[in-house]
Amino acid sequence: MLPYYIIFKGKHLWDKWCQGGPPGCFYNVSGSGWMETDIFTEWFSSVFLPFVKDIDDPILLLLDGHASHISPEVIRLANQNNVHLFCFPANSTHIVQPIDVGVLKPAKVAFRQVLDEDGLENNYRPVPTNLFARLFAKVVDSGKAFLRKHIAAGFEATGKFKT
Repeated sequence: MLPYYIIFKGKHLWDKWCQGGPPGCFYNVSGSGWMETDIFTEWFSSVFLPFVKDIDDPILLLLDGHASHISPEVIRLANQNNVHLFCFPANSTHIVQPIDVGVLKPAKVAFRQVLDEDGLENNYRPVPTNLFARLFAKVVDSGKAFLRKHIAAGFEATGKFKT
């Protein structure tokens, strides 16, 4: 599986925000806390492409169709590296995107359990930024989220692949 990539809302990435995060995790910041074109391009070039560099076959990268995921630079890099980009129609990922369908629900359940165990269940108020990476690592380590079986179930549920 690809390394995790956490985007914090902010102008500067502070070391204390990353402490205790999952091994090999990458971090970034954006003013909104959401994916932006330059951040996606950085992820694509410095995380995704190095991770798949030894795969000889063509690679299909499924994208949710968000405008931040498509730029001339990403398209150029994809073409150079035998990566085919496929964008789902806007506002449909809750139905057709395997990660949304199979992976995010168990991850949300596991995250709520971690919050509860740490005494942080807070009626959906934001988690303090300096605790997020540590709590996310606990979710990963719980063995209840981000499992290959969840990914496979998402692909099967959306009709993309049958096991």
